[in-house]
Amino acid sequence: MKPFTRAFIFFSLFFGIFASDLLAQTTGDYRSNAATFNWNAAASWQRWNGAAWTSNPAEGHPGQNASGIAGTVTILNTHTVTLNVSPAQSIGNLVIASGGTFVGGNFTLSTTGNFTNNGGTFTPSTSTITFTGSGAQAINGSAASQTFNNLVINKGNILSVGGSTTTLNVVNLTLQAGTFTAPATVNISGNVLLRPALTPLEPVPT
Repeated sequence: MKPFTRAFIFFSLFFGIFASDLLAQTTGDYRSNAATFNWNAAASWQRWNGAAWTSNPAEGHPGQNASGIAGTVTILNTHTVTLNVSPAQSIGNLVIASGGTFVGGNFTLSTTGNFTNNGGTFTPSTSTITFTGSGAQAINGSAASQTFNNLVINKGNILSVGGSTTTLNVVNLTLQAGTFTAPATVNISGNVLLRPALTPLEPVPT
């Protein structure tokens, strides 16, 4: 193979990988950047600025500032993040990567996007996860089963369960507004609260 050809192939592969990484990110996305830390440890997060991942504690932790609303928040492999505050603002998507761990603590996290568990660990503790987006949202990922403590649906659209997730375990389920499309199996060990003007649980079509 001629040197020019080898160089061209190398450049093409490098550019393709680099470009795909760029396209996968959106300005305002966050990712974990330390082995073990609390959610409000701003220095332990990196934020995508449109060109690169940067660490700037002045931008705050995900959901802290209305001026820097978080897009997708990703907890990476081998990292453990504990929710030790209830962020003032909603985040977009939450992604728990394979090997990552998210501990809910005794706090509330609101999301306008998807809750995606791609083989990581979510320890709900006594936390509350609230879905508030105006568009369709999903609990999904590669995890076959997902478990929540308090799950609150307060939105103007549908929350579905998809991906490889076919079982949902919940202590308390609150349907405040919107529609919930349930997976094949839903196990509720506590209470179910249905608000009046609500389209309730919809079973998965067979």
